Amino acid sequence: MKSVGEFWFRIGIGVVLLLLWIAMALAGQPAGGAVFLVLGLAQLAWTVIAAKRTIRKAERIQSSR
Repeated sequence: MKSVGEFWFRIGIGVVLLLLWIAMALAGQPAGGAVFLVLGLAQLAWTVIAAKRTIRKAERIQSSR
């Protein structure tokens, strides 16, 4: 993750996918919506993991100075 903007962009993608899941569930297509649920949760999880790695890397660089 290279910037705060990229972080929020990734969060936005995850939220949009979860909103699509809700819309599909309300439309009566739970099987199709399940795909959006899985993709949305995976996107949010990957974003959190990438952010934690970036923070750890920055902390290591900061402590070595």
